[in-house]
Amino acid sequence: MRIAYLDGFRLYAAFWAGAAELERVRPHLDAINVFPVPDGDTGTNMACTLRSTIVQVKPNRHLGRTFLALADAAFLGARGNSGLILAQYLLGAAKALQDFPRAEASHLSAALAHAVSFASAAVAGPVEGTILTVMREWSNSLVSRASQSPDIASVFSDSIPAAREALLDTPSRLPDLAKAGVPDAGGKGFLSLLEGIESFIRRGNLRDVSGAVSVSIGPDSHPEAGSELPAFRYCTEAFLLGENAEPGIVRERLSVHGDSVIVGGTPGHLRIHVHTNEPARLFDELAALGKSASPRAEDMLRQIQARRNRKRPVALVTDSSCDLPQELLDKHQVHVVPLRLNIEGSEYLDRLTITPQEFYRRAGSGERATTSQPAIADFERLYGSLAGHSGAILSIHLSGALSGTVDAAKRASASFPGTRIEVVDSRHLCASLGLIVLRTAEALENGTPIGETLGLVETWSRQARILVSLKTLRHMVRGGRIGPVKGAVARILGLKPIISVDSQGRGIAVGKARSQRENLNRIRFFAEEIQAAEGIWGYAVAHAHAPGEAVEFAREMEKTLGFGPLFVVDISPVIGLHAGPGSLALAFLPTGQGIGSATGRSAPPGSRDG
Repeated sequence: MRIAYLDGFRLYAAFWAGAAELERVRPHLDAINVFPVPDGDTGTNMACTLRSTIVQVKPNRHLGRTFLALADAAFLGARGNSGLILAQYLLGAAKALQDFPRAEASHLSAALAHAVSFASAAVAGPVEGTILTVMREWSNSLVSRASQSPDIASVFSDSIPAAREALLDTPSRLPDLAKAGVPDAGGKGFLSLLEGIESFIRRGNLRDVSGAVSVSIGPDSHPEAGSELPAFRYCTEAFLLGENAEPGIVRERLSVHGDSVIVGGTPGHLRIHVHTNEPARLFDELAALGKSASPRAEDMLRQIQARRNRKRPVALVTDSSCDLPQELLDKHQVHVVPLRLNIEGSEYLDRLTITPQEFYRRAGSGERATTSQPAIADFERLYGSLAGHSGAILSIHLSGALSGTVDAAKRASASFPGTRIEVVDSRHLCASLGLIVLRTAEALENGTPIGETLGLVETWSRQARILVSLKTLRHMVRGGRIGPVKGAVARILGLKPIISVDSQGRGIAVGKARSQRENLNRIRFFAEEIQAAEGIWGYAVAHAHAPGEAVEFAREMEKTLGFGPLFVVDISPVIGLHAGPGSLALAFLPTGQGIGSATGRSAPPGSRDG
């Protein structure tokens, strides 16, 4: 079949065929993913990047407009290192052809050669032996073939061997690949895209591939590839918008925060990708350059642990309102889906891309903040990465009466009918949710079956208590958590409320006094009564940007109960926004009749000192 030109419809059909082939080899690409980090998601990221083009774009006859729409969709949906490089490559080619209603072989080859430079410029310190090498060698061959023939079909087919040869040569160019004995996964993904297009050209019938691009989400499944842990923990991505968002400047500023730095797009509308240990510091840097949107910060360490070093067959998931310290989250390999904050038009991931300290600094300077639950897609991505490696997933979340987080998790779980995913509404938040998740982790690690564990979680959720002493009701009134009339009365009377949650997980006032000291004494005496009547398995102290007061309150609790807290923690910004700075909370789990023995652990914890 000879092809003299491409129009928008033919281009779209070629994309569909290439995306179908990439989807077909996705598990293999994930399996050979070694560079830059062996986190096993290159195929998934590239397939999702192309999948977004097929789902979102409606083609028309004009090639340039269709190509630009496809490239924009890929840019918006790009995931991971190779996904963003691929999107940048497509964007470079599309911009070169945006005014062409149709393209001949010479036009197409010139645009794709330009695209290599456009993609390479986005990467800070591009490395040979990666997807960029395969792109370059193929594009060079394409230009050479196009100078000899006007037939796009033959030019395309005759250039494919150059891409295959470049891929086979990647291990000799990159020591990490040579050590693992695999070619570059991103380069292989790009070759698969080309092979899918070539196969379609030979058949010339889109019906053969039109059903091959699945928009459903399947579990990841791949063998081990590479044994090294990542140099940097978080794969961080975001859009950066604003007149100061210039690619070269942003790339230079972000390079000090980690590696795998990619800054794609055009001035004023950039997509950034960085592997870093401190996403919050990176986003502090971004704040001076523009507004951040659609942030992501995937925990590559936890992803690798889930595949190679699992503590238990059941994966444990929670959200960022669960105030467990990082060291306990790490010890028990708890996966966390962050809630979101919007501060003056920039979007942040709770705890990940903004620290409590930075949040309170900005809130204190008068910047307006709002909160939102995680997107369903956030849970789908995590469940998808866990489903292929875990026997089941137990997902315990913030009270459904206070947030739609648990509903988003339930909706996401429906995308994985072949995997047991139990989503639990804890009816708690903050440190009490932390205690429930901690006790659940210990039960699972002690071999408690998931069915029995679910029953225990329900018991612990019913028994757990949290008591929060607020310095003011102003923040809860502003956030709609309490009526303005009640708030006004409390202010007039100078009262400091104690807030808890009821059996349905709704916020309620359970006490009030004229000083926080009096409130804390009441909380302490109440815990002492519970200790005498039922025993306390463990407790925790949480604070909203009041570390000194929290430590002092923890000392008082230790004197009262005879043992120290499991942890003292800064409340997550999402919760702190409504509680207000200076708030202090005590959360505890009573021992309960016979429950201590259910996890193989004695109770109460006695001499343990947090």
